[in-house]
Amino acid sequence: MFKDYDEIIREMEREMQRLADQAFAGLVKLSEGPDRFWRPRADVYETADHILVVVEVAGLDKNRYQISLDIEENSLVVKGNRVEMPSDRTGRLRCHQIEIYFGAFERTISLPEGAPIDRDGVEATYKDGLLRVALPRRRTPAGQLAARQKRGDSEISTEDPSED
Repeated sequence: MFKDYDEIIREMEREMQRLADQAFAGLVKLSEGPDRFWRPRADVYETADHILVVVEVAGLDKNRYQISLDIEENSLVVKGNRVEMPSDRTGRLRCHQIEIYFGAFERTISLPEGAPIDRDGVEATYKDGLLRVALPRRRTPAGQLAARQKRGDSEISTEDPSED
């Protein structure tokens, strides 16, 4: 007639988890954007030939991301979707700590001001949980790197104007 005390506790925990999942799903639908809950960390740095962007996206399937470059906005947009394996979710009795976010994300990364980028040479690789995007600097016909400097309010360009 009476259930075992441990079984009652497990049922209560499962029901609480179900309710928390429903409440969290409602928050995600009402959020301001897909990156509200998961915003992967990113590094941006320059070398002599490239601007390199490294985004930390461990657990992301290599076919579940896309990259877009917006030269006018001087930014790189990385979108993706990290999916939790159903086998990892079933059988949970208790959750003691939950810090890993799953689902869609979108990260807009600002690029260095005035950096002349060769759109056709952009390369992306994904390995060991890091997405590396190499944005090569555009070269002039003489083979030298294009460079821009700012002095006061005027902009000085060493680029070949015929390339624009």
